[in-house]
Amino acid sequence: MHNAPATADRPAPSLLRDVRYTIVPHQLRGVSAGLAALDLEANPGALVMPDRGENAVRHEELVAYTRPVICVAAMHCRSLLQFLGVDCGDGAAMDVATDATSEAAPDIWIGTFDGRNGRRLEPVPLSVLERFGDSQRVQHAWTATARFAAQALVDAMNDPALIDGTLAPMLRRTFETVPDVVNRWFYERAVLVANR
Repeated sequence: MHNAPATADRPAPSLLRDVRYTIVPHQLRGVSAGLAALDLEANPGALVMPDRGENAVRHEELVAYTRPVICVAAMHCRSLLQFLGVDCGDGAAMDVATDATSEAAPDIWIGTFDGRNGRRLEPVPLSVLERFGDSQRVQHAWTATARFAAQALVDAMNDPALIDGTLAPMLRRTFETVPDVVNRWFYERAVLVANR
């Protein structure tokens, strides 16, 4: 199979394959791990067994595992939203990229890929939130997650909203909804063209 060279507006097909089959799936697995970590924190009794000997998992040990996983999952969600063309900015408002020159568009994003109709894929419109019964809550969750993920990892792990649990419901909603949007707007629509 012949690989077309990269052009100024289109990366090499091998890079597009890597994004589609390696990078985005890796990020989705990270989001899934974040959801599992939230579940562990919500139900620590399943693992934390006080007075059960040396093999018992202490809450501090559990949190030492779950917090970094949750933080990285939030970073993956922020990256996936940017990939889809959704820019949560500073967490105050959301915007959608209109083309590859938009500030909301990363170097390789959904608009870099072709759809089944042969045209470039469009960025995800904010109306996608309407597919969820709690669209306002989802939008708030996405912006809160993006704001949280924009911090340095050490700051995010010490974020009072993460520590006191007030951020957990928003992270959970983001971790539940972003993979669905990636699947519907990217995987169900994107095709790779070998010779272009």
